[in-house]
Amino acid sequence: MVASQRHGAATEFDRTMRWTEATHRADEHGNHNGVARSTPPFAYREYFDAMQFADRNFRLACIDAIHCVGHLPDVFDEPESDAFADRIALLEAVVLTDELLRQLTRFSPDGGDDVYLFADPEWGAENDELYISRFDDLVLLPNLESIWVHAVTNEGAFDLSLLLECRSLKTFRADSFYVKPSDANDQIIERLVAGGVDVRID
Repeated sequence: MVASQRHGAATEFDRTMRWTEATHRADEHGNHNGVARSTPPFAYREYFDAMQFADRNFRLACIDAIHCVGHLPDVFDEPESDAFADRIALLEAVVLTDELLRQLTRFSPDGGDDVYLFADPEWGAENDELYISRFDDLVLLPNLESIWVHAVTNEGAFDLSLLLECRSLKTFRADSFYVKPSDANDQIIERLVAGGVDVRID
């Protein structure tokens, strides 16, 4: 490699690293959400875009699930503030990498999970403040084998068509209350069963 090529490669890497540090550094309030705030340069763009979540509460459920499999051990240490906004900000500051998300093989959020106790010790699932509204982010969990939707989810929030992209899925359970009505649901279920997925919607 000639000197000019080496310089070009180094410059690209340096710019990428500066972008990474800048977009993952806490702001003046000490908060950041662990994902990119601007468009990353060059080949790193696709990787960082993949870490963005469409639903904040789905992300919270992922934090709990990752904690349960032995990662993020200190994530639920008692914070100094009791304010809901401050506790949510701490959770949003947790960086969820592709490597961590790939550890998840089971997704089954429940109102009694630690993440909800941390976010609001008084929350008893009596309101939908922490309910999942959409499950588009399942695409970020490529190794999921089991999904159970039975709590902390808004009515009709789960689109069954999303399961067709879950290549590792073996089992799906859901309360029909949480499944989005669609004329295509029966066909989707047939395709899943034909592909070896055990599906039960009660």
